[in-house]
Amino acid sequence: MTRIPGLVLLLSFLLQSPAAAAPCGPDFFDDPRGCELRLPEMCGAPALPDALVSYGAAPVVVTVAGLRFDEIGPGKLELGFILRVIRRFFPGKSLDEALLAGEVENFNTEHFMLDAGEEPLSERIRLPDDYLEQRIREYPGCAAAGVTVIPFQWSRDPDDTDQVVPAFMERLAAVHAEYGGKRPIYILAHSWGSMLMHETLHRLSRTRPDIVIDRLITTGSPLVPSNPVVALFIKIGIKKEDLEKKASHPANVLQWRNIWSGRDPYSNEIRPADLNVRVDGGVENVEPTLIDLILHNKPLRKEAKKDLWRIRDIKKWHFSYLGDFSTVLKSIEKEISIRVFEPFVAVPIVDPAAKK
Repeated sequence: MTRIPGLVLLLSFLLQSPAAAAPCGPDFFDDPRGCELRLPEMCGAPALPDALVSYGAAPVVVTVAGLRFDEIGPGKLELGFILRVIRRFFPGKSLDEALLAGEVENFNTEHFMLDAGEEPLSERIRLPDDYLEQRIREYPGCAAAGVTVIPFQWSRDPDDTDQVVPAFMERLAAVHAEYGGKRPIYILAHSWGSMLMHETLHRLSRTRPDIVIDRLITTGSPLVPSNPVVALFIKIGIKKEDLEKKASHPANVLQWRNIWSGRDPYSNEIRPADLNVRVDGGVENVEPTLIDLILHNKPLRKEAKKDLWRIRDIKKWHFSYLGDFSTVLKSIEKEISIRVFEPFVAVPIVDPAAKK
């Protein structure tokens, strides 16, 4: 069979007319508002063309989940998460936790325009421990392409990182022994899972340089947190350059794709990555309009504030890489919807030739 260049395949996939939408089944995110964060196959995802799924050998995808969701908090920036990032990268750093706590609180107050004692509205997100492998396995294009999913399960407690990394080194070596040289080996890591794999791969590059990973995909990675969080770090004496130096390209990774959102302060562009893809770049900037209503329109103030919380929900954006981000802003009668998982995560998994 003649192989069509990867770019043409990708364009043909993206330009397909979607199938008629099927009724939404049980929501993957257990969200009471149905398909706001949804599985594409439950809400009318198009099937992948035969040419796309047949291009090259089907990859083996190692999945590494992030922290348990109570570690992330109810939609605000969480002090505990920030502390763990700092301590992971800078174990000898003396921290003024009271100062950092105050800065985190100030960020949340300004970010969500909170009044005294007010808490932002946050969508309910409950995912099982195997959420990442389940997400791939239930996507029809991955099954059609013959993708093999190998989950790296762990306690999802960041304090266990030192114990988990050596175990992951052994597991990755076993995966390489079985599939290396026969099928592409990919790693899909979310949130703290990217911290684990960043360390695991760097250690392996020194002890087992023969083990090569074809594609590392990080989503919502806190390796270099976003500028508002970096600003907090700078106030306690950690420079942005120090963070960027800590995040480096593992020598044993052929391609590193980093998927991030500007509205997810736990993630950011990571300069050492080969490709950075921002998923919320096409979202209409409605914040100025909502802020104007909050400040100057008393009848709509309450609803506009809820809408601001919805569009800035940190937790929801942090998990948007697994589905679609969608919300209804009642004060301005606008629906915001953006497809994330399928174009930015699933296509690079099922299409070895994907470059963007």
